[in-house]
Amino acid sequence: MAHISSFNVSNLVASPKLNKNLRNRMNVCHVVASHNGSEQLSANLRLNRRETMLAATVIALSQVGGKPAQAGLMGPYPGEVPTDIGIQAGGGLKACPKTPNCRSSSSPTSDDKHYTAPLSFSKPTPQAIADVTSIINNYPLDLGFDGKGARLVSATDNYVYANMTSKRFGFVDDVEFLFDNGKMMIRTASRLGESDGGVNTNRVEFFKAELLKAGGWSQ
Repeated sequence: MAHISSFNVSNLVASPKLNKNLRNRMNVCHVVASHNGSEQLSANLRLNRRETMLAATVIALSQVGGKPAQAGLMGPYPGEVPTDIGIQAGGGLKACPKTPNCRSSSSPTSDDKHYTAPLSFSKPTPQAIADVTSIINNYPLDLGFDGKGARLVSATDNYVYANMTSKRFGFVDDVEFLFDNGKMMIRTASRLGESDGGVNTNRVEFFKAELLKAGGWSQ
């Protein structure tokens, strides 16, 4: 994180991107980053580490604005940025198309080529979101199926969107997470091609394994 000598978050308290409880607690807090980048809080109330991470993510996105990956930034074949993803009008994430290069918790459960079950979490939603954004921000540069790490595009109080690049083909993929009533839905889809060589399935399994290791998560 870039050095910030002092940052008053009071002007972000009204932001709809922040969970109401977290927003109320931030109202009496100031995030003060030390020279080595660690966060300290000067207030009668303290945010825990995961809440601070989420707050820092929202602050960073509100300052610079996350943008979907373009050519040369994450991969040579970015494809077209989709305009129909995100939280759908009827709730949930978008189901997968007929092509096999997609996995979604919103596809029919009978569709074993596309459906992936949500994960359950027993912690506050801000902490669950912080778990996911931490994995994205620390995504390995070489996983065998993915390369070049990951880019966090946006994060709200119930939705996270990121871009990742398949290692073999260099395609930029869209990865989404939706948090609702103690469950996290996930969707990962390639923008280009049809067969993905199992990249999206491997990506889903990687996130699930990392979250289960974090504690407070279950299948």
